[in-house]
Amino acid sequence: MKINRLDRAAIYHTPDQVFAYPADRETLIVRIRIAKDDCREICVRFKDIYDHSATPKTSEMLRICSDEHCDYYETKIACASRKVKYFFELTDKDGNVWDHSYSGTFSHEENKEDFFFYPFLFDEEINDSPEWANQGLIYQIFVDRFYNGDKSNDPDNCIEWNEMPASDSISGGDIKGKTQKL
Repeated sequence: MKINRLDRAAIYHTPDQVFAYPADRETLIVRIRIAKDDCREICVRFKDIYDHSATPKTSEMLRICSDEHCDYYETKIACASRKVKYFFELTDKDGNVWDHSYSGTFSHEENKEDFFFYPFLFDEEINDSPEWANQGLIYQIFVDRFYNGDKSNDPDNCIEWNEMPASDSISGGDIKGKTQKL
């Protein structure tokens, strides 16, 4: 076996929210985070939750983005029954194959047929955003702490701008400050 360079502590997946969610009634989007440039290939092995005999299907994952420390991979899983179990197969830079499941990361030879579960793709969980939203950026700001554009309308109990806020403190940011920064 070759030298292992896989940073197991950097591997992250959870079967909810941004790491697993339905794209439509029969498609699950699955993501995983790994250490930057740690793998040369990642795929997902998946099958129906109640299928205890068949060999899992395979879906290759694509790197969708990176930051200073991590790479993020994604794929779409077709699940006609709307119930799916899956695990990740990671090939490190040296060609070693690892399986990552709910129980952790193990060498491929130690595969325990352990899976993550996405028990059902509910219609209410499908993100039905308009097409323009897929190409745009949306910002959410907290006006009070964004920018103070008019100090004359500050309440008496405002904290200093660079002071650490508390849950009940007021900084004095306002709509005028927001429009000045646009």
